[in-house]
Amino acid sequence: MEAFKKILLISLISPLQAYHPCIDLTYYLRAQTGASFGQCSKIKVDTIIWDPSPQGYNAELGTAPIAGLEGGINFHEWISLGASVNFRSKYKYCKFQTSTSTSTPGFIGDKTRIFNLDNTSFMLNLTLNRTANSYGYEFDCFKLCPYVGFGIGWSRTTIYNFHSVRVQQITSGSFTTNQVSSIMSTFGQNHFAWDLEFGLNLTFHEDLSLSIGYRYYDAGSFRSNNFLIDTSASFPTPIQIPAWKGKLRANELVIQLGIEW
Repeated sequence: MEAFKKILLISLISPLQAYHPCIDLTYYLRAQTGASFGQCSKIKVDTIIWDPSPQGYNAELGTAPIAGLEGGINFHEWISLGASVNFRSKYKYCKFQTSTSTSTPGFIGDKTRIFNLDNTSFMLNLTLNRTANSYGYEFDCFKLCPYVGFGIGWSRTTIYNFHSVRVQQITSGSFTTNQVSSIMSTFGQNHFAWDLEFGLNLTFHEDLSLSIGYRYYDAGSFRSNNFLIDTSASFPTPIQIPAWKGKLRANELVIQLGIEW
């Protein structure tokens, strides 16, 4: 714990304390959980290689659970500065497409495009009013206080399980079989990220807190691998093609349990 204090003091607050030696520092650690609701992925593809479809390529990215940890310093009752790491796992893209573009190389007809995304973010966070003693609503066992926060940092988005499931008619009107094709390997990309958050914080016994809030999260762009394995070929081998490109943005419900000392 002492080592953690020293790291935070040196990296975040030493310049401020040097300028204002009377600052009374307190420290905090918060565990985070919640749900991340992915927005439209804004997928862009090269339709010379990837066959065009009336349904297009855009689709929402589904919901991913959040797990994270934030540590930091309160250098004023109104202001906190901290650093956090968050993991968001298994967003899912799923898009059914019909197509008659038989001239596209490797044309596979009607299919469902599928991939998953994982995201890891490292953020520096500025939070206002979470621990203010002079503001909020007092109750018998706790104090309720609104807060707003902003973060900037770095994120890594990994796309994996990329494949297409095509529908092939075996006997007219009787049944179909699903065949997996257009497989891509895992690929990760780093990008600048930012978020904006607001919510309510409940403080118990001055050192324990529970907060719930909304966070808008922008992890920037991601792209797929640019090597594809076409399993419809007689001898499947990786071929180089233009990558898919998209954006990861999400509305998030965030719950945090914190301790201060």
